[in-house]
Amino acid sequence: NRFEKNDFKRAINDFTRALRLNPENTDIYLVRANAKIKCEQFKKAIEDFNLYFQCNSNNINALLDRGDCYLKLVNIELALKDFNEAYSFGSKEALAKIRSIENQLQTINNQKEEDERIIETHTKKINENPLNPSFYFGRAMSYKKAKVTNVYNFELAIKDLCKSIDLNPEFEEAYLELLELKKIMEAYGEKINEEEISIY
Repeated sequence: NRFEKNDFKRAINDFTRALRLNPENTDIYLVRANAKIKCEQFKKAIEDFNLYFQCNSNNINALLDRGDCYLKLVNIELALKDFNEAYSFGSKEALAKIRSIENQLQTINNQKEEDERIIETHTKKINENPLNPSFYFGRAMSYKKAKVTNVYNFELAIKDLCKSIDLNPEFEEAYLELLELKKIMEAYGEKINEEEISIY
C-alpha cells in the first residue's frame, strides 16, 4: 500500500521488517530495491539486487534495473555487463540500452578528440610565443569548456590562468575566471593548492 501511494521511505521500512519475518522470501529484496530506486538510493538498491540474485540469477527486469542503477552511478562497465546478460536471455530492451551506451561512448570519444585538437592549437601558439598571456588564457578556457571535462582539466586551466596573470598582472578577466574555477572545484569537494596560487 505504501509503495503504491509513493510513500517509498516507509515502504522500505516495511520491506525490511518483512525480511526479518520471512528471510527466505527473496522477492522482498526485489521490491525493496525498487523502492530504493524511487528514493534515488542507487547504491543501496544494487545491494538488494545482489542479495536477490544469489537465488534468482535470470530475472531480466532485475538485471535491467540493476544496470540502470550502475548507469546512475556512472559505472558503465558493470551496467553493460548486466545489459549483456539480460540480452543473452533475449531482452530487446537490453540490446537497445547496449546500443545507446555504445553510441554515447562514441560521441564522447569524438568530442574528446575535438577538445584535444583545440587545446593542441593553443599549445602551439604558446610554444611560438610563450610570453603572450592571451594564449595561456585561451588554452585555460579550452580546458574549462571541454565537453569531456574533469578535475584534471580544471587544474590545468588554473595553472594557465595563473601564468597569464604572471605575465599580465592587470589581466582582470583571468582573475575572474580563476575565482569561478575555484568555486566550481570547491563545489565538487576538490581543494586547490593555495601555495601555487598566490593571488588568493
